Amino acid sequence: MKFHFSIIIIAAIVLSSCIKELEISNSGYKGKIVLWSILNIDSSIKATIAVNKGVKPSDTLSGIIANILLYKEENLIKKLNSVNISSIPQTFDFNINALPNSTYKIEIVSPEFNILANTQTYIKTKEPTIELSKGESAQLKYSIEDNLNNFDAYRFDLKIYNYGILYDSLFDKVIDSNYLYIKKFDKFDEPSLNYNLITSYQNGQQNYTFPVNDVLFNGKLKTFIFFIANSVSSNIFIPSGKTKNDNIIRNILVCNKRFAVINCIKISEDYYKFFSTENKNNAIFGTSYYNPINLFSNVQGGLGLMASQYHRTDTIWVIK
Repeated sequence: MKFHFSIIIIAAIVLSSCIKELEISNSGYKGKIVLWSILNIDSSIKATIAVNKGVKPSDTLSGIIANILLYKEENLIKKLNSVNISSIPQTFDFNINALPNSTYKIEIVSPEFNILANTQTYIKTKEPTIELSKGESAQLKYSIEDNLNNFDAYRFDLKIYNYGILYDSLFDKVIDSNYLYIKKFDKFDEPSLNYNLITSYQNGQQNYTFPVNDVLFNGKLKTFIFFIANSVSSNIFIPSGKTKNDNIIRNILVCNKRFAVINCIKISEDYYKFFSTENKNNAIFGTSYYNPINLFSNVQGGLGLMASQYHRTDTIWVIK
């Protein structure tokens, strides 16, 4: 037994000594400037800019000095002079709010590069009609009038906030006199697409669904349906663990305040195209069918994206 084990150890040492690190003689690196700028209507225009990196550590550019110009309707409205651009992303704030129904363009000019990107901001979303039923299979209906003149896509985040007194049901005592329990929506009633395939959830921020485009309801009234538990009673049972006999312990939250918050983001066509290409890569990543495609970019002479979106938040009170 020891003899066989020794042979295995020796074979492992010999084989490991034959491993040679792969050296890349020509990575095909082409240095480009990457621009990322998502305009939020009524918010300051910002742009994150950097130089792309290649496979090798030396595949990068440095010492690029450029001017960054911001245009509105072809009129120069802000210029940032002699900006140092490197592989470390930097976010530049133009301190100018994006207005609805306007065209903006960003130009990055240096001796080595001339980068252009533009986007069209849309009109604000009209006030929706919202209905919320009660029960464990409650529906929240969010009806919105789509704009006929634009390609629109919508993303959503929905939560129900329950405030109240949390009781320990086992020992019948108060655990927290101002407890918050947040219930997220369970599923999205659009069976033709998997809207939860790609989401944006970072640092506890909102978890938005995959965008829904208006190809089938352009210029019409569209109702989005969410299924979310909305208790009829003011008492909510919250699992807090198990007993020794595997019986679930449920604390009781007596709600004195309950409301739903729904966030809707309307995004531009270019932003939707970016999400679509990113989704195609994520959908088959790690499978035998994986064949990566280039992410959509509308940056001329470089990489990245310039797009726009409008964010609307509505609150629906249940117990006030």
